[in-house]
Amino acid sequence: MWRSLHPDVREYSWFSRPGDNGFRLDCVYAGPDLAQRIRFCAFDHAPCLAGETDHSGLVPVVSD
Repeated sequence: MWRSLHPDVREYSWFSRPGDNGFRLDCVYAGPDLAQRIRFCAFDHAPCLAGETDHSGLVPVVSD
């Protein structure tokens, strides 16, 4: 879902050290009905930047 909402953006959920190679490991998969209801999808980098984890979670916002 993230890629379909952000086709031209290069952003990743995990980076290897050293080298800063990025990978998009965290995904949201949705069928057609659910995909139409996803309004926003973004990575939450705050815990990673704070050193609490090495992953950035992917957060979807779904309408009713």
